[in-house]
Amino acid sequence: MLKRLFLSACVALSLNAQADTTVFFVTQQQTATALKAQIEASVRYMSAQPAGDQAIYVNMDSLSQVATYTLPKEAYYHSLKARIKYNLRPLAALQRFKKAAQAVTAPISNIPAALRYVAQNLSNGEPLTVVFLGANVLFNDPKAHGHALTMRDAQLFSDGYLNAPRHLSPFSTTNSQAFKGMRVYLGLGSTAFASDRHAYLVQRFYQLYIEQQGGSLHSWVRDLTTLMDNVANKAPALPAPPERIDGVDSEKLQILQLRTKAQTQALFDRPVSTAPLTAQAIKQAENVEIGIRWTPCLQPCDLDLWVQPFPQAKPIYFGNPKTPLATLYKDHTSASSAKNSPNGYETIAFNPAQRVDLNALTVAVNLYRGAAPEGVSFDLRLAVNGKTYSSRYRIPAKRGNKGKDVGAVLASGASSAHTLLIDVVKLVGR
Repeated sequence: MLKRLFLSACVALSLNAQADTTVFFVTQQQTATALKAQIEASVRYMSAQPAGDQAIYVNMDSLSQVATYTLPKEAYYHSLKARIKYNLRPLAALQRFKKAAQAVTAPISNIPAALRYVAQNLSNGEPLTVVFLGANVLFNDPKAHGHALTMRDAQLFSDGYLNAPRHLSPFSTTNSQAFKGMRVYLGLGSTAFASDRHAYLVQRFYQLYIEQQGGSLHSWVRDLTTLMDNVANKAPALPAPPERIDGVDSEKLQILQLRTKAQTQALFDRPVSTAPLTAQAIKQAENVEIGIRWTPCLQPCDLDLWVQPFPQAKPIYFGNPKTPLATLYKDHTSASSAKNSPNGYETIAFNPAQRVDLNALTVAVNLYRGAAPEGVSFDLRLAVNGKTYSSRYRIPAKRGNKGKDVGAVLASGASSAHTLLIDVVKLVGR
């Protein structure tokens, strides 16, 4: 059984001037078949490496070492048979590890913790290859910082998580040299992204996380063969991602909810109606969507949409983006529009079957951050029962206030310089 791991490998007999170490992360949160293929592919790769190299296998689930596979420098161990014999114990440990594999519906996934493990225990700042064999890259930790954090279900972390201190964010990049010398190869395994845009933005986020700490990302692929080919061929680092994507980057610690289904027509692409709604339609509004789009500022602006379905209800906003009634979306519709859009978007969509009394609905827009000497202009659209209404508004404040007065505005019913209340009944023509 163990010999079969080596049959397709060609053993290199030359000596290294500098021995190389490869760190392989393996997880038991998958089928035994998938894990077996990953282990065999990695061992085939290692069996073809120069004498003196070694591979350290780390259990990604527990952050503990499983085995160390070594290619001794002594001439006696240049033969395939001798190498097999020398590594019988680590190969047996890998076989035992494989037998405990079991696929789970929502695997716990914490790649940042895995990379920090390497930085603290295995790296000295010199070049080091780190390979994730079939890892689920959708961060999912039910106990992170005292509460659940996840990238599952079309969710994404704002860039604020990259800039926040370690005690607030698992993706903190405050140590700019933590990953110095790391060449990271990510095998996506069975990772299930919600959409192409979700995949694009998750990859961008990981690249920024790795690069801002001195490392580099060299592979982001699902296919195991391609992953190992990239490792063997020392594939170059992936092109640097955009540091800014409007509607995604932010100083706020915000979980962004992306749409899981493509819209037939985005809110700001729909024709605008001028026909007023009836009193009954206002009281029993269906298919309600509210969105804002703003123009660029002297310093990039971040506007926040707040919607309170009825008095005493918890507002829906970036800090409470999903409720039983409605969901806040960052409303780019594709990876292309996410890269190229010149403006910001936010949309709050009520559940299709949810009836909303517009008379009781409170809508507010806050200038969270940015500099605008003449204030900030924005468009607000309200879709009700298949009709879309639009109007342009202006917040007179010259700088953002991080939402400090929104609670007072909602409670008093009076706008401030930073937070503007929208009369939605007037907007629909009554």
